[in-house]
Amino acid sequence: MVDKKQILYMRQLQVVEELFDEYAETFDEHLLNGLRYDVPKLMRKQVPMERKFERCLDLGCGTGLAGQAFRDSCKYLEGVDLSHEMVKKTRARRREEEEDDATNKKIYNKAFQGDLVHHLRKQDDGSFDLLISADTVMYLFDLELLFKEAKRVMSINGLFVFSTESATEDEIEEGELGIIKREDSQRFAYTRKYVVDMATKNNFHLESAVNVRTRNESTYVIRGDIFVFVRTGDA
Repeated sequence: MVDKKQILYMRQLQVVEELFDEYAETFDEHLLNGLRYDVPKLMRKQVPMERKFERCLDLGCGTGLAGQAFRDSCKYLEGVDLSHEMVKKTRARRREEEEDDATNKKIYNKAFQGDLVHHLRKQDDGSFDLLISADTVMYLFDLELLFKEAKRVMSINGLFVFSTESATEDEIEEGELGIIKREDSQRFAYTRKYVVDMATKNNFHLESAVNVRTRNESTYVIRGDIFVFVRTGDA
């Protein structure tokens, strides 16, 4: 029997990979200066500055902006991104920093190209105490697989910090799950209730959720939520 969800998932991966392979060369300039993007720093502000983590995994690391924001709090930082060209940028930035100034910390200890859910599946149980994901989750049409694997990979009391694009309850048609697709951007927006319900189902407790401006888009502002979830013990 054909798994419709899997087909949709694979199709979305192909679209996103092609999009960001083309986007990689101008990504930082466009995001930071054109769209006034500041999500990684906003995410970092939601985590106590004094808290330190042994192992962090950045899901959808892009060119390393979130890694830069969290590097000071992590002993080990690993990144994964679907786009081969984005990962090349991340690795190049790391090499340039090491060559220019040996006293600088490299951004990532390791960076991999691949689907973030597949990468999570390759990790050992309880092997990370921090997961971060900036401006990536909204390219997933269903968060069930993500939370299922995050639950397994995270240690108890670890944090899962990520951003989403917000959908209001008024935007969701009756009977829908709390997800809408915005065709112009190929991104998905979620209601806060959908995200919290999915997280709670997989042993995550909501620590905080704040609504922020995620970026400017032409003449309007895109808003989203930054969530901090704590991995709780299995019931």
